[in-house]
Amino acid sequence: MKVYVLVGKSGSGKTSVAKIISEYYEAKNKKAVITGFSDYLKLYAHIMLGYDFKEETKPRTFLQEFGSYIRTDLKMNDMLASRLLTDIDIYKHFYDAVIINDARLPEEVNFMKNHLNDLKVIKVSGRMNQKLTLEQLGHETETRVDEVNNFDYFITNDGNYSGLRARVVSILEGEDI
Repeated sequence: MKVYVLVGKSGSGKTSVAKIISEYYEAKNKKAVITGFSDYLKLYAHIMLGYDFKEETKPRTFLQEFGSYIRTDLKMNDMLASRLLTDIDIYKHFYDAVIINDARLPEEVNFMKNHLNDLKVIKVSGRMNQKLTLEQLGHETETRVDEVNNFDYFITNDGNYSGLRARVVSILEGEDI
C-alpha cells in the first residue's frame, strides 16, 4: 500500500492535491482514503467545542493551540502521528493508498518516514489562504513547514486547478501504484 504525505502551509493546495490523487486511484479502479494528522484534533474540537467538521467553521486557533499543548505541555510529540499510524494499519486492509493531507512539521514527516516503507512526501507551495490572522500565520504549524526538506516531490500551486492536476498526474504516472 502506498502512503502519500502532503506538506504545505494553509491554503497551499494540499486538499486539492489529495483529491486529485484520490480521483487518479479511482480512475484506475483502486481505492484511496484521505486522512490527516489533525483528524484527532478535529475530533477533540467536536467534543469540546461542538465543531461541526465544516471548513468554514474550523476553529483554527483552537486546533493550533491544542496541538501545541499536546506536543509541548503534555510532552506527547508523536501522539497524533502514532494514532495516524494505527489508522494506516487498519486502512491497509481496505485501501490501495492513504493520503495524509495536512503535514506541517518536520517531526511528522520524519515519524512517517521512519515507520512506513512505501511512502512519498509531496511538498505543495503556494500561498492562497488570506483568511488567517497574523497570530495564526505565526504559529509553528505555518512557519515550520519551511523546515521540511526531505520530500520526494515539490509542486507549485499557482491557483490553476488544471495545471495543478497535470503536475500531480505526472508524478503519479511515474509511480508504481
